[in-house]
Amino acid sequence: MKMYKRFLAGLMAISLAAPLTAVNASALEPPRPKGDINYDGVFNLADTVMFRQWLHGNGKISDSTNADMNDDASLDIYDFIEMRKLLLGGIADANKKYENSGTVNLCGGIESAHPDGKKVDESFTDAQTEFSLELFKHTIKEDKNVLISPYSVSMALGMTANGAAGQTKADMEKALGGLEIGELNKYLKTWRTGQPNKDNLKIKTANSIWVRDNEALIKPQPTFIQDTVNYYGADIFKAAFDQSTVNDINNWINEHTDGMIPEILKELKPTDMMALINAVTFDAKWSTPYDDYQVKPHKFTAYDGSVKETDMLYGMESSYIQDEDAVGMIKYYEGGRYAFAAILPDEDITVTDFVNNLTAERLHKMFTEQHYADVTTILPKFKYESSSDLNDPLKDMGMESAFLGTADFSKMVTPDSIPLYISSVKHKTFIDLNESGTTAAAATIVLMAGNGIAPERERKEVILDRPFVYAIVDTETDLPLFMGTVMDIE
Repeated sequence: MKMYKRFLAGLMAISLAAPLTAVNASALEPPRPKGDINYDGVFNLADTVMFRQWLHGNGKISDSTNADMNDDASLDIYDFIEMRKLLLGGIADANKKYENSGTVNLCGGIESAHPDGKKVDESFTDAQTEFSLELFKHTIKEDKNVLISPYSVSMALGMTANGAAGQTKADMEKALGGLEIGELNKYLKTWRTGQPNKDNLKIKTANSIWVRDNEALIKPQPTFIQDTVNYYGADIFKAAFDQSTVNDINNWINEHTDGMIPEILKELKPTDMMALINAVTFDAKWSTPYDDYQVKPHKFTAYDGSVKETDMLYGMESSYIQDEDAVGMIKYYEGGRYAFAAILPDEDITVTDFVNNLTAERLHKMFTEQHYADVTTILPKFKYESSSDLNDPLKDMGMESAFLGTADFSKMVTPDSIPLYISSVKHKTFIDLNESGTTAAAATIVLMAGNGIAPERERKEVILDRPFVYAIVDTETDLPLFMGTVMDIE
């Protein structure tokens, strides 16, 4: 008897296979349709239910020959996928939008094994703050507005790291803040699933993995698929990796960023085998919105010294932050779970110099040790999108081995698949800050290729009329979801 591994949870389980011979079959009976495994002469939903139960380790399959849907002489999750495709006309009901391109959601209806997450603690916040700041340092530019989402990048690279082994895995863990990937999975699951979803405060996270529909070249490891479903809630799609797949990926991102990022991917190359994607949206109203009379024109001095007049939001806040080289303010979104933090470097220090000399400890201290004061604030309304190629930043952060042909992603695909390496990490963001609140979105694609009451307060002011740094901060963890700069006003 040939042995087959079993997934221990969800529909991604694989069990010990029975010999591929018809059980109780009679040589005289007429042939039955492919997929009829309960021996009732028809292929229908009952057969997929039986196969699902068998994958869970319950019951038996009456006809293992008819269960081998892809004729590869083994019974596994891929046979169940083919069953579902046949039953549903090639596409899961939940994914009819892809029916013209042939893209199939391999995880439609598949549930996670629901492993425990891990409560966010100092180990995680230290690691994530370090990662966030290092990534920010490697992406900011003196002459343009930049916005990144360390949260989104962590999600996409976290999924990817589950497929890494050896030095590649060690380098990715170090770049991601130093936590072992098994621990990072648990922390990220807790952070992701603990996000609010209310009318005036919404954070939505979606993850997906897209695999080239060519099992001769690439076949994902079952354990890799299981981990991404368990911890990241990912959907796994099998697709042609042609222009229709480019369109499908962009449509998926557009849908999961509420239309704020309609396109990020231009093409898929013949060498591209897999795409690991995160999409996140942030939509929050201010705890105290600005009234019309608080919107007034004010001059803003750009990075190059040019002066522009733009609409500014005049307000009075109660949270003041400071550093040895900067001052700033915090304005809360409704509910207090999230806040907008603006940091203004001293006049003789550029934003890039300030960020490059900033430490994770100093950044975290600013967020956690705010001072209560009557803070007069003037904040520009702004809206822009930002695109970043993260290959060089991530290499500089110690992940170079993951981009080499010698990268070890043996936990991502089966041994008979083509070896993979990261060919590109694309990141795109959008933000709109106005009188009502803030909407923001981010998408990250990892492309894998083959080969209390205070005493009387002092008065402060923060006039953001020149380049400044800002962040959208999770006040429960004091970790930034987004970090950006305003160097100019469009």
